[in-house]
Amino acid sequence: MLASRLAALGRSVQVQVQRNFGVSAVVWQKTDPIQQLFLDKLKEYKQKNIAKEAATDADLLGELDRLKGMYKVQPGEDMTTLSVPKYQDISVENYELGLTTTADGVEVVEAQ
Repeated sequence: MLASRLAALGRSVQVQVQRNFGVSAVVWQKTDPIQQLFLDKLKEYKQKNIAKEAATDADLLGELDRLKGMYKVQPGEDMTTLSVPKYQDISVENYELGLTTTADGVEVVEAQ
């Protein structure tokens, strides 16, 4: 009885070791060359974008200055936001048209 339990335990341990060997092999490797290449390209792309943003900011400021002179923008006005139009409510007067409703729900127009 004890021998059969130990044999079953040994088989289950062997199965677990075989299953986890594939996972642990990846963990024991220091770096995967494909992953390292991908990370290097991400770092390179980030550095290029920082350089492009610095150049773009100067171009953007130059264009905004040109447009401010062209459209005669007041000092302190922000040209990067959209202006929101202001609407005023129109007052509507209630005119009596002479319509009356009967008990049947029929509207009758009375002459004025």
